[in-house]
Amino acid sequence: MNSTVHLTEQQFYDLLIAAPSEKSPELEHLRDHLLRCPECTAELSRLRQPLADFGSSVTAWASYHSDRRSWTRASHSNPFGTLSAWLLGAAALILLIALPFTTHHDSRTIAAYDATHSKTQAPAAPSTTVGDEALLEEIDQTLSSSVPAPMQPLADPTGGNGSKIDSTSRN
Repeated sequence: MNSTVHLTEQQFYDLLIAAPSEKSPELEHLRDHLLRCPECTAELSRLRQPLADFGSSVTAWASYHSDRRSWTRASHSNPFGTLSAWLLGAAALILLIALPFTTHHDSRTIAAYDATHSKTQAPAAPSTTVGDEALLEEIDQTLSSSVPAPMQPLADPTGGNGSKIDSTSRN
């Protein structure tokens, strides 16, 4: 019967995350256990394999794309690339500076239009203000009541029969 205590999942994760050169008493204890326990060593290898495969595929992908990018840049070099970028940035800056002046002029035009057309509009109907006041009054009454309307049935759990005395005898 094998009475060896194996590493926990968290201890395996600590070993996976730790750098090989990292030194700590906890890591040294875990590494010593791996030297004595072939099951834990095999499990750690099984956990490391997907990470190693992922790392090698990422490295291969990056190498492939960096080679393609350097080839593309060499064949399509543009000596005016930085100059055109500066010119585009300067044009955008000029537009940003000029934009507030154009909107300011437009706002004066809109204000003048509103001033001339506001005189021709009819005033608000008084019936809407009366309706609003009635609604506000109803809300005020609802808020000031001791028991809200939806809770009224719960205010008297006897259903109005609390004052009556039950005269039937129990056997």
